Amino acid sequence: MAALVPGLVLGLGTVPVAATEVYRCTSTSGAIEFRQQPCAGTDQAELLHIEEQATGWTPPPGVAAPAGAPPRRPTGPAGLERPAAGESDRCWRRRRQLEDVNRRLRRGYTAVQGQRLRDRRRDYEDYLWRFCR
Repeated sequence: MAALVPGLVLGLGTVPVAATEVYRCTSTSGAIEFRQQPCAGTDQAELLHIEEQATGWTPPPGVAAPAGAPPRRPTGPAGLERPAAGESDRCWRRRRQLEDVNRRLRRGYTAVQGQRLRDRRRDYEDYLWRFCR
């Protein structure tokens, strides 16, 4: 039994790549479908042979990070990062507060809480529109 296991493993590794049969079905109304089974009665059928080819993943072209640079880590909760050079801490905090209000609105609320949350959201949005462009 132990002698059969390596033979089975080697045998599975040498299976040739098979072709797949796909049927292109055109109905009487002109609609086109692709199926793995033959077409129904009145549909026109065309058998397509598709060769399965192993494909590999290649990374998209782009600028690579310098070799000595450490990977960038998120610095704030839920993907919020610290303010950029031109943005103040107040604007950053206001954006975080706005995200918190939106999160609470999505989670659920009573009628009174909903009104208060919408008022706060409106105030935060006004502040951001005026001072944090």
